[in-house]
Amino acid sequence: MDDVQVRARRPATVTILAILSIIVAVLSLILGVAGVVLGVFVVGDYSGPAEIILLILGTVVFVFGILEVAYGVGFLEGKRWA
Repeated sequence: MDDVQVRARRPATVTILAILSIIVAVLSLILGVAGVVLGVFVVGDYSGPAEIILLILGTVVFVFGILEVAYGVGFLEGKRWA
């Protein structure tokens, strides 16, 4: 007999969860970059504390977006850590 490994099918709910997490990840990346850009270029001219808050929040949202991409891809590939 051939040594062929048969992979179990991924449940539909996991596929939906993966797609939703990748969509949220893309939106988080866009929102994070927008927060940093707004903090640096727009709000920085008017208010120092608001600039710092937007920079911090934009960076945090961007990092979470990167993590969401990682576990979204992990869901699609069937990784156990995801």
